Amino acid sequence: MPTWRRSLSNASKNEFQKSTYFKTYKNLMENEDFHKLIEDNNIQVKFYIHNQMQKYIDCFVNEHPNIEFLDKSNSIVSDLLKESALLITDYSSVSLDFLYMNKPVLLYQFDPENNHHVPSEEIKYRNIGIIISYENELINKTEEIVNRNFKTEDEMLRNSKNIFKYRDNKNCERIFKAIHQKAYGIKGV
Repeated sequence: MPTWRRSLSNASKNEFQKSTYFKTYKNLMENEDFHKLIEDNNIQVKFYIHNQMQKYIDCFVNEHPNIEFLDKSNSIVSDLLKESALLITDYSSVSLDFLYMNKPVLLYQFDPENNHHVPSEEIKYRNIGIIISYENELINKTEEIVNRNFKTEDEMLRNSKNIFKYRDNKNCERIFKAIHQKAYGIKGV
């Protein structure tokens, strides 16, 4: 689930295909080692590019039977997050959703100087997942995660506990109480 790039928002398809962003993900999807990994482990790769970049989805052409390119017309992000065992993204906020579910996250940040994200002071990317800069490193780390049956590293599980105060079904209730308290100044509703 790669996120978007402000610098590519209005690019022509030709300009997009010349970008490092496109070439990086295209190369990964065509990498023979990556293909071997997903074939040997019968892994289905669901490539879902950010909504603002989906106008370029047809630039990604790959006939590998284990790789599927998705967009908002045929997928729902929340369903993809629930059914997936590993998230590979770059800077996307869905990484926090994945961490909340205690699933492994790889942050493929091949272009740290060419993105629109401002790191948070409260939560660093390294608290959410493993930061990867190079394709071969990404494939190797993915293989490690596959070999441990997609189990999240203990450090990330600890980070998840520190980041998320609540793990229950009462978020709506807390939100309602906070809004009600703010609007009416009443505590303990």
